[in-house]
Amino acid sequence: MTSTFGAILVYIEFSLLLCSFLTVLGLIVLRFREPNLTRPYRVWLYPITPLVFLLMTFFMMIFVLRDKPTESILGLLTVFAGLIVYFFSRNTDSPRPEPADKGALGSEH
Repeated sequence: MTSTFGAILVYIEFSLLLCSFLTVLGLIVLRFREPNLTRPYRVWLYPITPLVFLLMTFFMMIFVLRDKPTESILGLLTVFAGLIVYFFSRNTDSPRPEPADKGALGSEH
């Protein structure tokens, strides 16, 4: 809270790099776990482009972690704190809501 503007930017940068890295990694994991899932959008030159993105993002995170360890570790702790809150706030006892019927909504209007 009392850091310089540059330190805050590094903190945010590391957090965003980590989130981007995990999102693209999730894309690759989902392709392996659910190979028959319909894909309305195709990734150009899959799997080359996601792997290049992961490699570049990983090296950027390593560089920022090495150059600014305090801000990077605080960003990492913030992401982990968010994950902890997410997992504890999920209610596994309640059933998931059913998807709305598109035909019924269209007939009312």
